[in-house]
Amino acid sequence: MIIQERIDKTNKGFVTDYAGDIINFMVNKPKIYRITYYPRLDVYAICDGYNNSHTANYYSMKELGYDSNEETLLEDDICFLFVPTEFIDDKEKWEVEGFGNERAYLTPITTGYIVTYDSYTLHNDMYELYEILKRRHLLVDIEPKGDVLFPELNLNNFDAYNYIAVNALSYKNGHSSRLMMGTPEKQINALRQLKLYIDTHKPPKDFVGGYWVAPEDVVLDDLEQSLKKRYVELNDSILKLKIRETNTW
Repeated sequence: MIIQERIDKTNKGFVTDYAGDIINFMVNKPKIYRITYYPRLDVYAICDGYNNSHTANYYSMKELGYDSNEETLLEDDICFLFVPTEFIDDKEKWEVEGFGNERAYLTPITTGYIVTYDSYTLHNDMYELYEILKRRHLLVDIEPKGDVLFPELNLNNFDAYNYIAVNALSYKNGHSSRLMMGTPEKQINALRQLKLYIDTHKPPKDFVGGYWVAPEDVVLDDLEQSLKKRYVELNDSILKLKIRETNTW
């Protein structure tokens, strides 16, 4: 059977079932894009990121008749962005007000950055997109930024500590199903490095918000054990679900 890949234009943007189409937008016509991947349908929607939020992609899907089950459509959608290199440090151009740093993890390609929430959304959840980027040699190494320990977060070290600590605590308490650094070991290692930096440096001038989670309030050894326990429980549940789904075929 021959699968016909297609790209459809809508009033808000484009919808395609081929990840290569999304890459062509980012590489051949680079500008700020808001992109949504719908894994249950294996479909991408993309819109101009200057004038739209990710809601525009939902309306594109609706226009093309994909909203017969709205709950399924929105249940596990993955929202991310593409930001050209020249705009990456000017967040006012691409962050939606009220969602600052919601998607902070940067994966650099030749024309800009793919901006996701965590370190593995791209290569785990959008495998086809990631593999095409690799095959076309479009992925590039991220450039270091002074003494910033994790330039892929596009945050200074003090804000990066906040961001990773809040995510870790959210994961520990069951409010998040993902660790943004991928594993408990990587998450805690990042916090250890950042805490050492914080203990020996003054905050930058742009660090005006203070700590969401004070370093002394996070006992890293205890947090690591809690994260590992939750990680095992969560992955056991996912494995059991996959086995159950396989057995229903």
